[in-house]
Amino acid sequence: MAGGLAAVYIGFRRLRADSDERGSDILMMAIGLTGLLVAAFPQLANIPSDLFHMKQTQGGRLITLLILSTLALWFLFMDERAKNEKLRIQFDNLVRTVARESFHPPEGAPSLEGGTLILMPAMDEEENLQKVLPRIPRTIAGAPVMTLVIDDGSKDATARAAREGGAMVVSNPFNRGGGAALRLGYDIAAALRPRVLVTMDADGQHQPEELERLVAPIMEDRADIIVGSRVLGSREKDSAVRWAGVHMFNWIINALMGTRITDCSSGFRAFRLEAISGLTLVQEQYHTAELIIVASKAKLRICEEPIHISKRISGQSKKGKNLIYGFRFLRTVVKAWIR
Repeated sequence: MAGGLAAVYIGFRRLRADSDERGSDILMMAIGLTGLLVAAFPQLANIPSDLFHMKQTQGGRLITLLILSTLALWFLFMDERAKNEKLRIQFDNLVRTVARESFHPPEGAPSLEGGTLILMPAMDEEENLQKVLPRIPRTIAGAPVMTLVIDDGSKDATARAAREGGAMVVSNPFNRGGGAALRLGYDIAAALRPRVLVTMDADGQHQPEELERLVAPIMEDRADIIVGSRVLGSREKDSAVRWAGVHMFNWIINALMGTRITDCSSGFRAFRLEAISGLTLVQEQYHTAELIIVASKAKLRICEEPIHISKRISGQSKKGKNLIYGFRFLRTVVKAWIR
């Protein structure tokens, strides 16, 4: 009785407020009214118990009410998740818009039409950028190359090091993750209009000397997306657990999507601008698997080229511990697949 009264009161008060979201409020009032009616007239519980064929079962009415209440709570839970997702998307758009409008290409920068734009998310990578950026070529296949460092809420002088290294810089006001940083980069790329986009890490794991190998198949229209594969190439040995995880997730993604990817977690990739602009990418982190799955659904041509992966030059990885990384990577795979 008390629970029913509380639900009716809360729902009634929320309905007084100005809101476009009325479904959960009405459901709460309905649950409360149902509880009050059943408390006043217990025989009403026989109606749903008959539907579930629980009338002759010991405790059948109680079991029926538990089933119905669980379904109602599940509906409320999913409704709240949908609201939170809507708010997350609105927040993402807001932060990206503010950051995008604060970006201005340097005066005298060459036109990137027909050229390559390198997107490099970076958080606290000041020291590494000083060693990576000088190795970026100025041209590939005779077309200009420019680098955009997305400063993802760094607390050191990452932005200054990027500018001193000749890169353009756009900054997130706080750390949002590699996937969110790249979405900001894609927004800016849409205005700069390069022919090819490349994503690479700022920590020195990816080799600038291999950029042309990834870009050439896009320039020659042999692929829409090129993934740099350390499995086809080579790597400096690090974690055996993570290496096993790469192969396991390759198998899962290939089984789900019918692809033949050998390195699903590689962040060293090249795309046609038009190809990436047509994809809906939402992950804050673990975005490498999402791209492969979403691009595969869009029937884009995904190929791989061998690359070498080094250990980061300095600093600590932001990917987290192996088990946590693996769990979150799997969650991303599942969410991208069912979306």
